[in-house]
Amino acid sequence: MFGKIKKAAIGGLAATALVVGAVAAASPANAAINLYQYKNYGGTIYNAGNGYKPNLGSFDNKTSSLKVNGGDVATLYQFVNYTGYASVGFTLGSPDLSSWSFPSGGTWDNRTSSVY
Repeated sequence: MFGKIKKAAIGGLAATALVVGAVAAASPANAAINLYQYKNYGGTIYNAGNGYKPNLGSFDNKTSSLKVNGGDVATLYQFVNYTGYASVGFTLGSPDLSSWSFPSGGTWDNRTSSVY
């Protein structure tokens, strides 16, 4: 398989993208996705490594900002096991997820249950 088809709802519009080598491009030693409890990278940090976290456990619905390093791409999902609405693919992160609109209303602040 050469890529993975990802579907996302962005600002009320459905979008489909072919992601080719996005995860493979980051070496495991450099890849890091960090989720933060508060905006501007404050509070408790959840290190999601290079992604692939189908269940955030005790950090469920507690993400208010995130950083993405090492050339990785992070997509946030509303529910566990990469289900529900999906965010855009973050390549750098965001200091404040309340600035990102959630497809059914509100924002992405405290609405993340899995990360890919």
